[in-house]
Amino acid sequence: TLEYIGEYTCIAENEGGVMSDMINVTVYVPPPEIQIIPDQTVTQGLNVTFICIATVGFGLSYLWSIPHLNCIDCGPVALNVPTITLTDVSNEAQGLYTCTATDFVNQIITT
Repeated sequence: TLEYIGEYTCIAENEGGVMSDMINVTVYVPPPEIQIIPDQTVTQGLNVTFICIATVGFGLSYLWSIPHLNCIDCGPVALNVPTITLTDVSNEAQGLYTCTATDFVNQIITT
């Protein structure tokens, strides 16, 4: 696990003297795997919830791209939550929603 990352020193000592050597322990953290569930067709006027599920990753932050909230001069909507709910859905809410998850070592995955 991540708490084992770092440098370790091994020291051996006997009547002949002292020897030491260092090793470095690195822990591989796989990138987050995410999916947005569910793909939905929603009746106008109802609410819809999208969930960005990360199956791997630690310390995740989220960035949603929501089509009807974007404009020419602005980027994705910074909603640092894995779940978004749209209320009173209208035709303007149609489009491709993306969720970008970034883990604590800045590995990025988008869906």
